[in-house]
Amino acid sequence: MSSTITLTPTVKHKIDYAIISAMPEELDFFKTKFSNLNFTEVNIGELTFKVYDYQNAKVLIAHSGIGTAFAAGVFTLIYSFFQPDYFLVSGTAGGIKEGMQLRDVVVAEKAFEAEMQDVFIQVKNTPFESCLKHPIKNECFPMNYAADPELLNIFNSLNLSNINRNYSPHFPQLN
Repeated sequence: MSSTITLTPTVKHKIDYAIISAMPEELDFFKTKFSNLNFTEVNIGELTFKVYDYQNAKVLIAHSGIGTAFAAGVFTLIYSFFQPDYFLVSGTAGGIKEGMQLRDVVVAEKAFEAEMQDVFIQVKNTPFESCLKHPIKNECFPMNYAADPELLNIFNSLNLSNINRNYSPHFPQLN
């Protein structure tokens, strides 16, 4: 059973979770698991989102396209109209390495923006170095972002077998 509603800047639709991925294929698992659930189709202009009823929670599933610019646009739109309590990012998020398959799980302890990694090095000691500072906070943007320690503790407390905890990606360093 489904219904349809249309949102405007003054009409919101509160959800609990938003599951986002760059590639639609990375969301197939969730779409299959949710296929028998009730959902609401939510229209925002030309865009249509499905919000599923899952265990007394409202869950939106959407893909963003590749790159932080597309992701930022989709996250902003979803946050503005749905105000989710949590975002779950599903997908490779740059965790691509030989042997990875769809539905493998990568838990990142640190992440960086692929589009930006060389910028930190290239603009250091140039007139453009000031662009590396947040325009409001006047703080340098971090080269990488740490995962939430509470979420890492929860993951590390799980008794899961066959987990490779030794993979460490290369993070760019400023000299």
